[in-house]
Amino acid sequence: MLPNVIIIGAQKCGTTSLHYYLDQHPDISMTKEKELDFFVTEKNWNKGFDWYRHHFAGMKTRIRGESSPAYTHFPVHKDVPERIAKHIPDVKLIYMVRDPVARVISNWIHLYAAELTDKPLVEMLRDPKNILITRSRYYWQLEFFLQYFNRSQILVITQESLNYDRANTLHCVFEFLGVDANFTSPAFAKTKHESSTKRRKTRLGSAIWKSMPFLAKLPTRYRSFINIYGFYLLSTPIPRPVLPDDIRQDLIEYFREDVSKLRAFTGLSLADWCV
Repeated sequence: MLPNVIIIGAQKCGTTSLHYYLDQHPDISMTKEKELDFFVTEKNWNKGFDWYRHHFAGMKTRIRGESSPAYTHFPVHKDVPERIAKHIPDVKLIYMVRDPVARVISNWIHLYAAELTDKPLVEMLRDPKNILITRSRYYWQLEFFLQYFNRSQILVITQESLNYDRANTLHCVFEFLGVDANFTSPAFAKTKHESSTKRRKTRLGSAIWKSMPFLAKLPTRYRSFINIYGFYLLSTPIPRPVLPDDIRQDLIEYFREDVSKLRAFTGLSLADWCV
């Protein structure tokens, strides 16, 4: 048994919340573990299809899904659209997006909190090989999927609409999936995401974490819990960085063409974006 819907990204765009909301619908089952990353060579591709199918075993609903934002991280992760199309050609894809500049900032905070970079945001943006920019080029990422999937198989929604017009946005998603679009739940009032104030481990906290390598092998949900609560006293809050005006304007100009193409593709106004 394989999924018939995949949330393909983008990272830091509300995929955790959408995964949770979809799982409330009586005709939809989402995997217990988010971010299976199966179709990514550098992650779980070599574990094989038996491993992947196991995550959907026992699902009796019409719609079965997973969420892996790494699927829209070209060129870091290549061949993902082709692999999905080869093995699940009729799958429906949901792509969540947000203001691209805001996503860049949120992505850096995520990387810094996880100790995946020590560089300040501005310094990282000045590196031509930085990995923050390409994930915010939403239409460019979509183009790789459009080589293998029909337009009718792809739904693009914004994090802003999920946050501020949730009922109508979920109605649209449910219609796309062919389930009861009028379903509602008290759970839809909740916003599911990691702590809004990110923290980074102190040197002592980092040393303790590294001394227990088995923690890194735990499922994502358990690692996140330990990171947030177990290391709270051994971490410090990360202030949200403020971009200098010139760099912000450079980013706006950089994303302008891609956002224009995304507007044309989706018909969304994206009026609350800075681009």
